[in-house]
Amino acid sequence: MTPTPRELSNLFTDAFATKGEKLLVFVTCCNECGITYLRDHAIDYTYWLFSTADDCHYAAQCGRLFMHFGAVLDDQLVASVHDGQFIVETLSSAGFEIKWPGTVDKRICVEVDPPSFAEQAIRIESRDTKVPTFARQEESPSRGYVIHTWKDHDGKWWYDVSEDGYSHERVPMDTHAEALAAARELVKDLHLDTN
Repeated sequence: MTPTPRELSNLFTDAFATKGEKLLVFVTCCNECGITYLRDHAIDYTYWLFSTADDCHYAAQCGRLFMHFGAVLDDQLVASVHDGQFIVETLSSAGFEIKWPGTVDKRICVEVDPPSFAEQAIRIESRDTKVPTFARQEESPSRGYVIHTWKDHDGKWWYDVSEDGYSHERVPMDTHAEALAAARELVKDLHLDTN
């Protein structure tokens, strides 16, 4: 069975250590917070990978964990085709099934076993109040989109509509019913219900 997100992080780090490299790998609530975290912590590393809570939700349902990637060069965050190739080769040689089209505008995808992600994907530790204390997948039709709703530490309900790993929106509402209704309206606005 595929390891959980936390176990994956340890295995990824070990794989890079065997090549004399230091990998920073983590899960964050959103892309913006991920970049902020990198700026504050990546200086002591040579490569980095991160995914979001949404990415873990998606992996728990679809078996594909998408990860942003890059390197640290002269104290700067960079991402190049060469960096991506090195990361893919390192993880592949450690036994992971990796998919990546070879361009810097596309994320690296790690094949995972959905059941092993299901429990941890809804309880990712963070001090950010947007990270769920309770979350649920509401709808996952064959058209390829998923609606998630979750309740944060402040009692607000959030929602997003994920399509092939891309999250379209994260908005707070007072009640679960309001969040779910807003998500369904977004599905209509994006015409995902007609695909």
